[in-house]
Amino acid sequence: MLVIPDSPVKLGLPGKFIAWRDCQKEAVREITKADRRVIALNLPTGSGKSLVYMAAAKMLGGRTAILTATKALQAQLMRDFSCIGLAEIKGRANYPCYYPKWLMGSDALCSVLECDYSGSCPYHIALRIARQASLVV
Repeated sequence: MLVIPDSPVKLGLPGKFIAWRDCQKEAVREITKADRRVIALNLPTGSGKSLVYMAAAKMLGGRTAILTATKALQAQLMRDFSCIGLAEIKGRANYPCYYPKWLMGSDALCSVLECDYSGSCPYHIALRIARQASLVV
C-alpha cells in the first residue's frame, strides 16, 4: 500500500497546496488502493478534486489523461499544475492554421492531408508535447 505524505508539497505538487483539505487524503487513498483501472469518486463542490486526482496520478506514476468538460477547467488545471509537467491538448479547431493564414484548425489543410507547415503548426506542436507528457489535460 502506498503511503500518502502529510502534505501535497511532499509529493512534488505545487507549493500553493501546503495542506490536505478534509476528505482529500482519504480520496487519494481510495484511488491509489483501487484494484481497477477506472474509479469514480463523488466529492462535493470545493473539496479540491483537482488536487486529489493530480496527487493520485503522481503517486501511481505512469501516464494520466484528464478529460475536462470546459476550457475554463482546463485553463485552471494548466495554471495550477503546468509547473509539474502538465501538458494540454485541445481540439484542432482551437489552433490557428498558417496555410492559408485565415483558416482555423478544423478547416485546415492538414485535416485532409499533410502540409509543409506541420513543424511550426500550433496544433501539431501541442500534440507532440502532449504525446510525450506523463500528465495531459
